[in-house]
Amino acid sequence: MTDGDANAEGFYVAVRILEEVAKEDGDTEGAAVCARVAEHVRDTGLSGVEGILDGAEGRSAERIRVALAEVRENGTAEIAGEVDDDLVAVIRSEFDA
Repeated sequence: MTDGDANAEGFYVAVRILEEVAKEDGDTEGAAVCARVAEHVRDTGLSGVEGILDGAEGRSAERIRVALAEVRENGTAEIAGEVDDDLVAVIRSEFDA
């Protein structure tokens, strides 16, 4: 796995977690943006993510932007450390599927 692949996986995990947060908050639009971003990252990697976020507004979009910056800087997003390791493992397996 290259560094870019590792970053894509870390970002995918973060975005899927943010999708669940948006759902819990009742933010269906934000959850939909998260789902689109996660699908894009799983299929094509990090390139072009900003294009999906163009015009996206709201708390979820801002959280995604923060997670993307964190992943590009550190290889992981802070939110991934805030959830159960078993959940992160399940999400990682989705990325590899």
